[in-house]
Amino acid sequence: SQITNTCQTHHIPEQHLTPLSNYFIMPLLMFYSSASGISTGIVFMRALVYGKIGNSYVDIIKAMVRILFPLSIISSIVFVSFGTPNTFTTSISYETIEKVKETLLLGPVASFEAIKLIGENGLSCFNANSAHPFESPSYLSNFFQVFCILLIPTALLIVLGIYLKNIKQSITIISVLYIVLIFEILLISFFELKGNTGINNIIEMNAPNWIGKETRFGIAGSSIFTALVSNVSGSANSSFDAFNPIAIALALFNLSNQSFFGVQGFGLVFTINFIIY
Repeated sequence: SQITNTCQTHHIPEQHLTPLSNYFIMPLLMFYSSASGISTGIVFMRALVYGKIGNSYVDIIKAMVRILFPLSIISSIVFVSFGTPNTFTTSISYETIEKVKETLLLGPVASFEAIKLIGENGLSCFNANSAHPFESPSYLSNFFQVFCILLIPTALLIVLGIYLKNIKQSITIISVLYIVLIFEILLISFFELKGNTGINNIIEMNAPNWIGKETRFGIAGSSIFTALVSNVSGSANSSFDAFNPIAIALALFNLSNQSFFGVQGFGLVFTINFIIY
């Protein structure tokens, strides 16, 4: 799944993977997957402008060395500053106040999060994904994750303008995509803050829809993340099926067209195709 840039997951990392596989093998595949996506976008732009595809292997190596590695290192440091653990200690055991012994899983989570979000991979080191407190400890880390997800897709559209020698074209495309994205965020946030009308009538309260959401992110933080990741990444900080039907409909719409940014490189190709045809 990672090698083909599909980014589907059918496993529970805490149960089905060893620490070595989870924190070293999977990130290696994520780097390759992301680099191949960037290479696809660059090859498409090069063919569109110059009529040649160039060497995709060189593009993949450059994408790793010049883009993904440096950005991941910087992002890892930022995540650590937000409270995300980053250690080679795989777990610690402790005893609760009820005298129950439990094991808390650890690892280089901040480093994993960096390539997961910069590379727009849906794979996560914990089954709860970005809803896990180690992956996203605070409201601020949640928005930094949003920034990381949007960084490379936005940059690739600017690169398109550089290839075309027309930055205004890039600005126009980016503006349209962000307008659609903001519209989706506002729409999802509105219905989530409004809550479930049927339940509200029964309890005789105007309560927002908190089901499936982390209180540390709030409804706005969860709605923004949901609108974004259905466009770009496979990450999640809340339960999608707990959202209102309009949010699920928008998510399916985004996943079906992959043109509102989309997975890096491939999303650019889809966007250009929609513009041309």
